[in-house]
Amino acid sequence: MKRFSFSHWICLALPLLFVPFFLTGCSSAEDRTGKKQVCVSFYLLADLAQMIAGDKMEIQCVMPPGTDVHSWEPSPRKVMEISRADAFLFNGTGLETWTEKILPQLQKRKIPIFEAAHSVQLGGTHECSHGHAHDTHTECSHGHEHDTHSECSHGHAHDTHSECSHGHAGPDPHIWLSIRNMERILTDLTRFFAELEPENAEYFRANLEKALLQCRELDAEFQTVTQSLTSRKLVVAHRAFGYLCRDYGLEQIGLEGYSAFSDPSPAQMVKIIEFIRTNQLPVIYAASLESTKGADAIARETGVKVGILHPLGSLTQEQIDRGANYFSVMRENLEALKLLGTAADQEQNTTPAPETAPAQDAKPEI
Repeated sequence: MKRFSFSHWICLALPLLFVPFFLTGCSSAEDRTGKKQVCVSFYLLADLAQMIAGDKMEIQCVMPPGTDVHSWEPSPRKVMEISRADAFLFNGTGLETWTEKILPQLQKRKIPIFEAAHSVQLGGTHECSHGHAHDTHTECSHGHEHDTHSECSHGHAHDTHSECSHGHAGPDPHIWLSIRNMERILTDLTRFFAELEPENAEYFRANLEKALLQCRELDAEFQTVTQSLTSRKLVVAHRAFGYLCRDYGLEQIGLEGYSAFSDPSPAQMVKIIEFIRTNQLPVIYAASLESTKGADAIARETGVKVGILHPLGSLTQEQIDRGANYFSVMRENLEALKLLGTAADQEQNTTPAPETAPAQDAKPEI
């Protein structure tokens, strides 16, 4: 996980020191637009917020399209935009390390904050860029234990339990890749928005029901496909799919750590190649926003296919323009999982071809 220098932290924090002076005598975002302005740390959470808020709030994603959520950091101007917002939403679990310095200032200004990780049961083992593994045993926010040190929207205080000497936190941050986690996050986000605007609570709840219906339909599709897979091991270049694997009884085998900042070592390459050959796996998965170099090299050695599993931390502007969203991209991921092979494929391959009658002009055997 990326670490910032002291000078960079100063750049992040300094604009917040002057916020009271800039805002004195100025109208708020709500006064200017007639709607509350909600700043969101990255694409996926902004997509969820838009599903619930509809046209009642202005949802602004501070991270540009096509950006790596693990390494992006805001400019001082972006920090100022967040400080002027009526609410701030972020993922947590160390995904956005840049929030560590600005959250205390936002809390002092009593800006409502929503941390999505507090809605779900956390899990996974975070492998940091130094090769250290971190196990986590955290659970959801309603009266349970958490791996963070901030105070969530439910009023619970949380302590950090898993951090190595390099400062990398433990839980897998890719909570949105579980559709069931999404249902919990959407539900808590609806409560959060209803507290911000009680007059629109019924509108938000109606949008929630529509979103939950889409989640349940998608979950049912995943259950149908994953139950029929002939291989249940996912070899991935970006180990982001632990929650998805947990939901559907799959096993994730990672080539790199969660952030995928570096290519796999030669020792890792050898192990993965041997694993693929031993288990006769048909495919290795790369992430669409990251290099497929490691996956391509292994595919050449083993003859397997290279599939794409999108981690959904960010979409490109082209994807957004053509209407892509969480549900459409997750369905693309579902299609990619079929490369593992399904029972229907196996049945088709083992069914003998029907005998064909000899051509009319064929000569009889002598």
